Amino acid sequence: VFGDVSGPTQGVYDGVVDMQDINYLTLLFNKRAGNSSFNPNADLNDDLVINMKDIQIAIINFSKHE
Repeated sequence: VFGDVSGPTQGVYDGVVDMQDINYLTLLFNKRAGNSSFNPNADLNDDLVINMKDIQIAIINFSKHE
């Protein structure tokens, strides 16, 4: 599901977009490609930075599941 970036284990997909995903995105907020904490799977719009645009994508898809 687009926006599913985390689950009970951070960074591991669980098949649903929920607060765990929003929380994980906020933990990575402003991480950029090249930063050791950057997770390209959390960069939902592929602009090389995790920011409000990525969080917005997750919010739009909130509660969607596989």
